[in-house]
Amino acid sequence: MKFLLFQFYRLNSTPYPVSAEDYILVEIMHNNTFIKSSREYGGEKWGQGNMMKVSFTVREAGIYTISVLVQGTLIRDRPFTKTFLPGAINIY
Repeated sequence: MKFLLFQFYRLNSTPYPVSAEDYILVEIMHNNTFIKSSREYGGEKWGQGNMMKVSFTVREAGIYTISVLVQGTLIRDRPFTKTFLPGAINIY
């Protein structure tokens, strides 16, 4: 399981508290396939209300494209990429 942590701020650089009611969409793609993910809003400590933790499972090495949209608009000019390399298999 991999985690991405996003922090949201207003234009004046003050923290913007996020919740499930905010229209935030995180799309994770690999080889033109959407990857299922889950979200947790807020942090464990006071003052971390502007955090959103996204969890997903990497099943194949390669380049993953991650898009974060707020109210239908990308938070950056384009999606960003993350490369996951093959590693040892963990057996639990």
